Amino acid sequence: MDAKNASVSLGTRFEASYDAAFNVALAVINASVWRPRSIQGHHAFSLEAACEAVGPGQRIFDQLDAIRELRNQKYDGVAGKESDLLEAQAIFQMFSDLAITWLQHKHPALLK
Repeated sequence: MDAKNASVSLGTRFEASYDAAFNVALAVINASVWRPRSIQGHHAFSLEAACEAVGPGQRIFDQLDAIRELRNQKYDGVAGKESDLLEAQAIFQMFSDLAITWLQHKHPALLK
């Protein structure tokens, strides 16, 4: 997995971690029969909706949104730090664990 492969650049590891968490969010949204739209801000909307669905709501969304903003700094040429990646991966893992537990309870057929 690129997200934990130290031979891959820090930026790629951060992007792989973010993409994995965002795809989990999309799975939750689709399981909830919501449909994300490709509009400005759709990543923030999708993360917020997924957090609301799985339970922790605003608390974990605030953490994910801060990481989303940190990720977006790449467009301004700002490089991330290893400590940012490690913090992001911990938050992404926490969100993914909550989402998978939610899917197991609410939509177990989707995990087969």
